[in-house]
Amino acid sequence: MKSFSTTILPLLAIALLTHASGEEKTHYSAIKAVEGLQFDPVRIKARAGDKLRIVFSNEDPNDQPHNIVIIKPGTLEEIQAASMMVTGDSQAKGFVPESEHIIASSGLLDAGGSDELLINIPKEKGVYHYVCTFPGHAMLMYGAIYAGVSQGSLAADPNIPDVARNAEAERKEALLNVERPGMFRLFMPDAGPAAIAVALPHDFNYCWDAGNGRLRYLWKGDFIDATGLWRSNGNALARVLGDRIWESRAGEKVYGLKFGDTAPGDYHYLGYDLVEETPVFRYQLDGIDITETLTSTEDSLRWSFTVTDPATDIRVLAPATGKISITAEVGERDGDWWVIPQEHASAFTLTLKES
Repeated sequence: MKSFSTTILPLLAIALLTHASGEEKTHYSAIKAVEGLQFDPVRIKARAGDKLRIVFSNEDPNDQPHNIVIIKPGTLEEIQAASMMVTGDSQAKGFVPESEHIIASSGLLDAGGSDELLINIPKEKGVYHYVCTFPGHAMLMYGAIYAGVSQGSLAADPNIPDVARNAEAERKEALLNVERPGMFRLFMPDAGPAAIAVALPHDFNYCWDAGNGRLRYLWKGDFIDATGLWRSNGNALARVLGDRIWESRAGEKVYGLKFGDTAPGDYHYLGYDLVEETPVFRYQLDGIDITETLTSTEDSLRWSFTVTDPATDIRVLAPATGKISITAEVGERDGDWWVIPQEHASAFTLTLKES
């Protein structure tokens, strides 16, 4: 059973009709098939009696075919069972079973494919499931459209798969139990593949890039959501929670320090030590040993360095932002860089304070 296709009525005409009537609205949702036989998002909202336009895309990295089938409330188990009853013409029908309970369905999409559905949500309020009916998928791969009814907590939602419910519970547990200070080596947004995320006391957090010895950004509040990484093939990014308050903003090949006006030609990351559970990063620039660490107080961060036998002034990439002021007892600002004179460069600290 196919939906009313936007190829029959162009989207511009739909928009004109819905705005002109003043009685019904077209709601838009993008739903993806992702790794692990899951939909993302696993639930959406709609209004009973309105139109819903769904753009469905298959982004499963494992080359699995998927469809999306919208069904009436209370019929999920029946459709799940029907999806396993394969007949000679099932493939020609995109593995969509015959059922009066199906409201709309997409085509069967290979990886990278997309389709659109334009659905008239019935006026009956309730939970309308969407499900992939490719044989063997339906028991795990479904989601819920809440039409005129409350959703409640995702972690306790009986209308979504166990894997999604458990992932949300794990996410909340991880957020509640993050130890401060604590550090994690994982893929982070706006950073190279050698990123390290650190949670400090007083709700300060930062991303440090071991690939180029550089503090990438700071944020305040909750730490990270890594559930996308747990469910993926290892290439997904953690999601930064809280509010980003500072970032270095420079290009990928820029190091966090330089000597005078000369960028380093050689960089080696040497690892880290834990001092009172706080990481002290060790690296070399042009053969010179450097340590770097951040510690927190209630309203500020102390960004401390040691440099072995500095032969010139040291410049630290420390752009000013509206949310953070940067000061030090020695040196001065020069554009995006804080300049430390050679006589003070063996050990110095910048203070980053919330404005």
